[in-house]
Amino acid sequence: MPDVLKKFFRNLKNAVKKQEIIKRFTIDEVDSISVELENYILFKLYDKIYPTKSSKEDIKFYKKCCRLNFIKPENLITDRNIYNEKLWKISIDYINEINNKYTPQDKLKTILKAFNILQNSISFSSGKKELGVDDTIKPLIYVLIKSKPTNIYSNYYFCQLFLSESLGKTQYGILLTQIFMIIRIIKDMKYNELMGVTEEEFGKDEDI
Repeated sequence: MPDVLKKFFRNLKNAVKKQEIIKRFTIDEVDSISVELENYILFKLYDKIYPTKSSKEDIKFYKKCCRLNFIKPENLITDRNIYNEKLWKISIDYINEINNKYTPQDKLKTILKAFNILQNSISFSSGKKELGVDDTIKPLIYVLIKSKPTNIYSNYYFCQLFLSESLGKTQYGILLTQIFMIIRIIKDMKYNELMGVTEEEFGKDEDI
């Protein structure tokens, strides 16, 4: 299905470019029109191409996040100056909206908003204008655990498979890579990666 749709969307984009009315638009505007057409089609196909049930990966990840929901920022983040749980709660709320969006772009927009709020709060608290991966990775891990996403793998794979090729070359493609990295870190997380958490408190992953 993804390959068939990608081929169809390429043909659709070429057909759009051949229309006489398109000559009045810039290249970027034509790309935007094509993306909106793709989004409309994906929206209409959503219940046919998005999994009807949570995968084993989804369930296992959700259970791990529920199990680790007791953690506090200090269990993961050493720099207390960047804590801003009120703003981080807003990030968590945005992440929880992902299941209510029906196109890859809209799903990723909600994650992008969540990450931007988190990064802005860190910049404000730390005084840093430029943030590196080391500054943001653990807060991002924290908010994703706290959001307890129910279908994180299904949403990731859906976005990976059906995101517009042109959008995949933008910040959305970078964001997808970042999301998968954070998912893997949480999936493989051990108790000794947290501060002040015992092996007993951490618990064990269940076989699904």
